[in-house]
Amino acid sequence: FPRYDKQVGRLNAAELDLFVGPDFLITIQNEPLQPVEYLFERCRTNEEQRESLFSKGPGYLLYKIVDECVDASFPMLRKIGNKLERIEEEIFEGDNSAEVVRDISNVKQEIINFRKIVRPQRPAIADLERNKARYMTDDLDIYFDDINDASERIWDMLENYKEVVEALEDTNESVLAHRLNDVLRI
Repeated sequence: FPRYDKQVGRLNAAELDLFVGPDFLITIQNEPLQPVEYLFERCRTNEEQRESLFSKGPGYLLYKIVDECVDASFPMLRKIGNKLERIEEEIFEGDNSAEVVRDISNVKQEIINFRKIVRPQRPAIADLERNKARYMTDDLDIYFDDINDASERIWDMLENYKEVVEALEDTNESVLAHRLNDVLRI
């Protein structure tokens, strides 16, 4: 899952391994994932929350963990969208072109990193939807269908952002070429 590292100011992949059986669920993380940490902290501090999650079996808990992690991608995507809007404004306001080029490059790298994380995740989430193991109740496929839809929305947003950043890059190059032509003409 994508994880924003504030120290570096960059998106990184955080791996979450899940082992699920008829009466257990084990999670192993290579680095802390906030959605998982928050979910388990709520279970530790709120008995009602713990009872509602654990009483429905490991399949439902699996759903909640994956759902929280997938949903955590949307705020990160909104930040990327906001950066793209800001870059667009900077291009047409004629701000410092060196900064705009750097900003475009940074956002492009974020989108590429995000896509590298989400691409292999999509088939795994689709498999969860199709999985009808004995420890999952029949109604859980509806929940996992919801996660699959959210995953596809994330991918669609990333595809859209990729197209937008490429268009902004082309537009910025055109604006710079136009300014250079004006300078040469003068």
